[in-house]
Amino acid sequence: MKTKLKIIFLSASASLFILASAFILNSQEEEFPKRYVGTDKCALCHGALHEEWMQSGHKKTLEEAPSESFQGCEACHGPGSKHVETTGDISLIINPAKLSPEDADKLCRSCHLDSAAAVPDNWKKITEKYWKRTKHAKNDLSCMKCHRMHDGTSDLLVSEKRELCLSCHKDVAEGKGESPYIHMPVKSALCSKCHNPHGTSIRHMVVENIAATCQQCHDLNAEKAIKSHRGYPVKDKYCMLCHDPHSTDKNKKLIKQYTHVPFRGNQCDKCHNAASDPEPLKLKTRIDELCMNCHTKDHEKFLAKGTLVHYPVEKKFCAGCHAPHASRYKEMTKDQIDYTCFTCHPQVENDASQKFRHLPVHKGMCLSCHDPKAANYAKLLIKEMGELCSSCHKTQTTHTHPLGTDLVIPKTDKIVHNLTCSTCHNVHGSSFAYILKEERNRICYECHTF
Repeated sequence: MKTKLKIIFLSASASLFILASAFILNSQEEEFPKRYVGTDKCALCHGALHEEWMQSGHKKTLEEAPSESFQGCEACHGPGSKHVETTGDISLIINPAKLSPEDADKLCRSCHLDSAAAVPDNWKKITEKYWKRTKHAKNDLSCMKCHRMHDGTSDLLVSEKRELCLSCHKDVAEGKGESPYIHMPVKSALCSKCHNPHGTSIRHMVVENIAATCQQCHDLNAEKAIKSHRGYPVKDKYCMLCHDPHSTDKNKKLIKQYTHVPFRGNQCDKCHNAASDPEPLKLKTRIDELCMNCHTKDHEKFLAKGTLVHYPVEKKFCAGCHAPHASRYKEMTKDQIDYTCFTCHPQVENDASQKFRHLPVHKGMCLSCHDPKAANYAKLLIKEMGELCSSCHKTQTTHTHPLGTDLVIPKTDKIVHNLTCSTCHNVHGSSFAYILKEERNRICYECHTF
């Protein structure tokens, strides 16, 4: 019994000692907070890294920093006084290379996002809303995948642009099909001629004013260019309406794989005025009337699919979703399905850029849940919501939260009139785990408060 009491006493004493030590350390931290010591102190131990750093673009930029918290090594590694005083305790300094990709990226964005505070405007290289919708962001590509902080190329890249892009996008440079015709900049991996890897206001990270970029190589006033466009003036137009900028089958010469029948038959004047007209690119009549000249039966078939009709279908605005000239996609959509939908549904795109994303949304599979023409269910769902969700989430109808109408909450008199999956979940994406609309407990408390 005495031994047992002794052990309990010692354990209690040890606990008190640990608590007291923690209190003292915290008090010391408050009394002697970390201070900035300057890059020269770092050089005393990290000579080789310091030499690399002195030649880097980061070093030159950080010389213009507005305050010591953004200067030199400590701009990224944090104040170094405690690290120095303990002769290099690595737990007392930030090492971006040891951080998770998410935390390391937060560090980079604290200076380089357009919303970054207290830094010069020329440091803000990335527009957050454009970055979020890039394939790079959606695939959780870390800054460290492409950039090296201490040295590297002029853009702090881990390798030259050509090798860097090809390390992931080799298939693009090799072209499509057995006998591809590859656009010269693609073949030479001059990706940054046309793309900004951090995103722009144009889809697919395409640089602003892409027509001007095309015309750096292609003289559209040349006789050959005028003839190939049937005499229609296309200078300053968006070349990708018809052309694939990467590669096509050898016989297509960069015309996209799928083409509209009038375009394929060189019948431009079926929809447009003649090339000799003062307004050659003007449509002959309203676009809905033009489409219905050929697609009336298709339209009737779409309307018969359901009582709820997609707005562009109802208004016969086919060109809202479909390319009138050429497309990479068999359905002749203007872009890949999700980007085509995002044109009218920006909130869904915002949801699809959140940390937690519904898998079909992440993969651009809008049509796995929605019918783009007409349906009998709200939101143009292809099935009733519970049935649709349970087609992938098999446990939904067996041992999960009950769903339905007029549900009585146990131990209360509350009645929930319509409880569906979307009552608790944002079905496209969310900043909360399990794509919940808010923190799990808060959602539960909305109904289960006694």
